[in-house]
Amino acid sequence: MGTKHNKKTFTLIKVIIIVAILILTCTIIMRGRNSEIIGNTDEEVLNNITSSDLMDSIGKENISIVDTIGIEDSKIVGFKSDTGHGYSVYEKNKQGDFVMTDSAAQGISDTGLRASDFVVSYDTSNGLEHSEKAYISISEDKRISKVAMSINERTFITPFDSSKPAMVVVSDVVPITHNKDGVTYKCIYFDQNGKEIIE
Repeated sequence: MGTKHNKKTFTLIKVIIIVAILILTCTIIMRGRNSEIIGNTDEEVLNNITSSDLMDSIGKENISIVDTIGIEDSKIVGFKSDTGHGYSVYEKNKQGDFVMTDSAAQGISDTGLRASDFVVSYDTSNGLEHSEKAYISISEDKRISKVAMSINERTFITPFDSSKPAMVVVSDVVPITHNKDGVTYKCIYFDQNGKEIIE
């Protein structure tokens, strides 16, 4: 009789331990997931931008998404406010959610060129040092009809839709030369007549 009671007690203890481990594992997974910044929809992305301190020094007036461009399991979201431009990068996690991995913003002048350019890291699943690079330009300047993006010794000329705020992305670029200091990157903007806009 004592042996049956000991077996039942031992089995009950094993079940309690297994349940406790499962609860602890679920709690750790949920806690980790709750610390991720999710951006599956435009509304979630806009909420992330407005609730963060990213645009505090630039200004959050009239923040809107300019464009979203998907590259493999990543998406680059360009956005603007009355006084600045920025981007957020989201990577798809194992649960299928897009999690923010990078973001940046910069102010723009009221009187000068209303365009910004950024070097963006995406596909960061193997660490930042093994990530891919994309080069983006955001414009809301009606004078700009195209941008020439020079990446080391290669130039990519991309048209802009000058009738509305727009974003262009150049990715999957293997530079012709490898600069010991990294990648050299420059944007030159042109008007509809092909003349460089200098500000």
